[in-house]
Formats: sequence, C-alpha cells, structure tokens
Amino acid sequence: MENSQLLEYIGETKTKKLQDSITKEYFELFHKKFPAYNENHKMNSLVTVTDKKEIKSIGMSCINDLINDNWGKMIKALISGDLAVIPPAVDRQNTTNNALIVYRTTDQFNSTNTAGLVGSVIQAGSGSTPATRQDFNIETALIGLPQATFNPTGDGSWSSGLGQILIPSQIVAGQGGTIRETVLFGNWATISPVENQQYCISRDLISPIVNFVIGQTINIDYTMVFN
Repeated sequence: MENSQLLEYIGETKTKKLQDSITKEYFELFHKKFPAYNENHKMNSLVTVTDKKEIKSIGMSCINDLINDNWGKMIKALISGDLAVIPPAVDRQNTTNNALIVYRTTDQFNSTNTAGLVGSVIQAGSGSTPATRQDFNIETALIGLPQATFNPTGDGSWSSGLGQILIPSQIVAGQGGTIRETVLFGNWATISPVENQQYCISRDLISPIVNFVIGQTINIDYTMVFN
C-alpha cells in the first residue's frame, strides 16, 4: 500500500496546518524517489473523509501520478502573448478541440457571458488504472448523488512562501462508497461552438483507498506546487 504513513492521522482533526504538513511530506517523498526529476511543477490530491472535522479515512496521490498534457498546453498558451489557441486540447468526451483561444481582441478569456459556468471542478471515482498525461476523464465515477457529480472548487489560495496553490472541494456523501481516483478538470469556454467543456488537468490515483458512508464529508484538496 502506498502512503501507508497517512493512516496515523485517522482520528485527528483536519486543519490547515495538518494538511500543509502532509503535503510537504508528499513532495519530500516525491523528490527523494525521483531526484533527477527536472520538472518543478506538480500536483497532489489529498482526500480526507471527516465527521465533525475528525478524520475517518485518508489517502492521497500516488508518487508517480502526472500532470496532464492539457495543463501544459494551457500554460504554454497563457505565456505566449499573442492571439493564442491552445494546441489541441482533449475534453472529457475524448474530443479534440481547437477553439480554446486564450487571447482575443473582443471577448475576455473564458467569458461566462456565452458559455456558462467556468473555473475548475473536481470529480472522485473508483478507477485504478495508472494515470498518464493523456488521460481525459475519470475512469469510473462514483455511484449516487452528489458524490458522482462534478463538484465546483472553492476559492483557491496562493502561498508565496510555499510556492503553492490550494484548490479545495467538499462533498457531503449521499451514500457510502470508495475513492480510488480523483480528477481536477478545467471548465474552459470555447468559441466554436460557444460552450464550455471539462478538460482533465490532473488525474490521480489515491492510496490508501478512502472509504466513506452517508452523511460524512468528503474533502478533496488539490495542491499545485511551483518550486
């Protein structure tokens, strides 16, 4: 079992300090396992199930999980400085889209005026196939509502000292289940056709697996690290 050290936190209270400590440990383990890794940008998904803030079950990203190609293409487009179209991004329907324009002379990027909800969403699932940079969707969504749906993320926060962006999400379980994977999606608007689709940014296998029952709170906290 990967990340078995997390089991010692069961029964503790979920706090920001504890979350930061676990995230720090994850990236220390990552760099220890891959000392020659030349990419200083990675994500970690920490999943906790709580009851009155007490941790009942906990798991997080496997060490070798990968940021998706879509996110690399988005960053490339953001820094290009021209009327940039993201190199073909693949949405969760496995459809390649060439109309995600980051800079335009008319509309704002990712405008909600015509395409509806934009931002980011998180989905949890039970798939166990190893993650790749080409993943475009959850493998197996959870069963039942609301845990099976795309869950909007809360307000993200940036820590300059840690070089981290925190992307939080919470779901109150409508029935029991098991989480083995999570996916962070960018909800991005297109211009042709005018609509918004979900684009996989990071798919993460979760270990240890996280079990939950009806009424418990599922916390999925993605941490995006730049160092």
